[in-house]
Amino acid sequence: MQLVNIENGFSLIENDKVVFSHTIDNPAIFIGKGKEKMDIYRGNFDIEDYVIERYPLKNAKVDGNKVLLSAYNDVVEIELNIETKDNYAKVNIKATNDNVNRIWIRIPAQKEEFVWGCGEQMSYFNLRGRHFPLWTSEPGVGRDKTTEITFLSDKYNKAGGDYYNTNYPQPTFVSSRKYACHVNSTAYADFDFRNEAFHELQIWEVPESIEFFTADTFLGIIEELSDRFGKQPKLADWLYDGVILGLKGGEENTFSRMENAINHGIPVVGV
Repeated sequence: MQLVNIENGFSLIENDKVVFSHTIDNPAIFIGKGKEKMDIYRGNFDIEDYVIERYPLKNAKVDGNKVLLSAYNDVVEIELNIETKDNYAKVNIKATNDNVNRIWIRIPAQKEEFVWGCGEQMSYFNLRGRHFPLWTSEPGVGRDKTTEITFLSDKYNKAGGDYYNTNYPQPTFVSSRKYACHVNSTAYADFDFRNEAFHELQIWEVPESIEFFTADTFLGIIEELSDRFGKQPKLADWLYDGVILGLKGGEENTFSRMENAINHGIPVVGV
């Protein structure tokens, strides 16, 4: 992976594969300010955002592995420090304006590209063509707002689900162009994969960094991600000896059902 100077900008390139790029006509980063409104009811969220301002950082000055981005009068608003090595790049981000609380990052895309990831997404495998708010919440009742059960759940209990609701979002995605991208932030985010020319990642803070991973195969990308985030430990042997029952309703209800299962010859290893 290399940081390459281009006319009026820069690119991160690995074997002719452009994973990040900026020019005056196609800026990679927009910044701004927003005021959010968030209501919670039993783990379900109603989220609104009023964008006070948003503007592109069109001007880029590259100095070694440092990139200074500005919008007007060469006043630096974002400083990028880029670390590169084989199959990997880390773009460290620092804002000079403490009032900035919204950032939009554009990643080059192709029309026929497929995208996967963003944590546990239960409605769609390929995320292309949709945007995905990344926020932990109850999955909700139903995943389609046009269905009657979801409509009524919203109306009476504020409990209707949507296609993106998840207990486990993660600001990481894998592209069919054989690269992965991860944003180091725990703030609310919205990853938008609807535009044919770019993916737009919105984060409600200036993130610490963005990381890019590349490989010749998808297995290679998964290996890099597992090295970065850690591998699942091997399951305990006793887990293979029976079922774990997920029960609720109090002690009497739980243990009576467990005993009923055991009495019917079902091997139970946990509750």
